[in-house]
Amino acid sequence: PWKLRMNHLLDLCAGKYTAGDIASMELVILNALSWRVHPPSAFDFCGELIDSSFTESTPDALNDLQDKARYLTELAVIDYFFVTKLPSSVALASILVALELTR
Repeated sequence: PWKLRMNHLLDLCAGKYTAGDIASMELVILNALSWRVHPPSAFDFCGELIDSSFTESTPDALNDLQDKARYLTELAVIDYFFVTKLPSSVALASILVALELTR
């Protein structure tokens, strides 16, 4: 993936808007969204929780746990019950189930 830079936007608008116009509108949009443009997902929390909690596990064991927990977070997206829960709660539940599955 490539980063969208200001010069790309200026090229796209063919001189109709300035860099200041684009930056001002970006701030208007971000403020309207309350800066909620990419909140962490359960998938993101899984990685962080596992990396910070299982520091003495082998790399293979960590990878196996992460794979299972992340798969479970993907399954949770299918059920509306889980959509209404905090991503961190879904991640923790996924990790706990993954631990049970690895025993």
